Amino acid sequence: MAVSEEGLWLAHGDEVSLLDPISGKLRADVRVGGAWVNEIDVGRTAFVANNARGSGDADLGPRVQSFAPQTLEIGRTVPVAADISDILVASGYLWIALEFAHVLWQVDEASLALRRTIDIDDDLIALAFLDDAVWVVSQDEPVVRRVNPGSGRVEGMIEVGHTPEGAAAANDLLWIAVREP
Repeated sequence: MAVSEEGLWLAHGDEVSLLDPISGKLRADVRVGGAWVNEIDVGRTAFVANNARGSGDADLGPRVQSFAPQTLEIGRTVPVAADISDILVASGYLWIALEFAHVLWQVDEASLALRRTIDIDDDLIALAFLDDAVWVVSQDEPVVRRVNPGSGRVEGMIEVGHTPEGAAAANDLLWIAVREP
């Protein structure tokens, strides 16, 4: 799910639905292709990630599809070299966490040009944005890494004590979901 000025976005099946955040009523649907859309985030542009294989469009492989949240027009596609575990729109960039490649991609939100790849040395599972930094959650280590969007460098880590499962940021707080010990 993702939230924008337009409402609550839900990625499911091969489509994205826009819901009224109060009533939950459907405002619009857009088909984005693929057998399964697994991640969504919305900034000036909306993005959905698709790791679908074995469907009618299997030759496309993992990718991120853009669409305009106001008009629901499908835009450009960013082909990705590995499975996508999470995407995040923040600080003028589309951030793509490549799970098994151990890499975070920083893509310009407007041009969709790859700015840089950031090696993380672990399986990436979740992203959050807080305090002008991208927080990267890894599956194998009980740490969360802070990445500076300007330099692309990992500037610090927070040990969380247990295996992380997800991340969210709200009200100047970073929330990390961890697996029970």
